[in-house]
Amino acid sequence: MKKYLIIILLSLSLFSCTDDIIIDVQEGPKLVGVSGYITNEYKKHEIVVSKTMDFYSDEEIEMISGAEVFVYDDTDTIFFEETNNKGHYQTIDSVAGIIGKTYHLNVTYVDDDGEHTYYAESRMRDDAPQIASLIIKKVSNNFLPGVNATVVNLYPY
Repeated sequence: MKKYLIIILLSLSLFSCTDDIIIDVQEGPKLVGVSGYITNEYKKHEIVVSKTMDFYSDEEIEMISGAEVFVYDDTDTIFFEETNNKGHYQTIDSVAGIIGKTYHLNVTYVDDDGEHTYYAESRMRDDAPQIASLIIKKVSNNFLPGVNATVVNLYPY
């Protein structure tokens, strides 16, 4: 009897329902994307500067070359130089950030449209969780019938 129950359960698991979620991503102008961070590890750190792309595009990512990239705090400036990989900038020397300090990022480059400068700042935290995975799913709203939402759930390590 147990054999038949296991076979039935396994058979039913093969017929589970799945629903593909297609996210309607609107196309827009290309923007500048800056990806990188300074950690408290003593090493050469990297920042990547590129243009954004449409979600379903199969074109190659446009990297931004020739930018001036540096990070500074209240006492020091950390300079980056472009590597052999276009758009990839690496610290000239190995460095380690200090927990509790606020760091300022400055990226400047020139193209046919003129000079562009991007600025960000962040305090190095000692308790920031790392994200292991994220799940995107559509949910229905019980309070507003017919209105659906997309939820992004982040799961730390």
